[in-house]
Amino acid sequence: THWSCFCPALSQTYWAQYCNFPHASRAIISDIDGKLLWGAKGEWTGDAKDLLAISKSSAGSSCSIGNVNFGSLSSVGDTLVAKGSAEVVVVKRSLKVFLVGIGAKSMTDKLLDEVSKFGESLRQGGY
Repeated sequence: THWSCFCPALSQTYWAQYCNFPHASRAIISDIDGKLLWGAKGEWTGDAKDLLAISKSSAGSSCSIGNVNFGSLSSVGDTLVAKGSAEVVVVKRSLKVFLVGIGAKSMTDKLLDEVSKFGESLRQGGY
């Protein structure tokens, strides 16, 4: 599924920089309700149902994106992490948006650090 991105004030290219995590093969930034994808890195394989589920997820929730089941999310500080067979997903909520990064399991710590820092930067900026 290919998503179109729309944020009235800024372009998809602008928002994509906030999910351009070096250790992610795929990533997105979405509004906090999971109704609108603002920007993406790589090919996002999730659909509207996945986005909505991620927006409402918490520690212990099951996480699936596209055809990949990552298992249960666990908390690492105020960030959520779940590991699939080969990849990891990292979810960070801010005030108005949330970030999702997906990358190789071997890069879990680096991806967790990147998503957390980008998310904190957005929170400080009021997003």
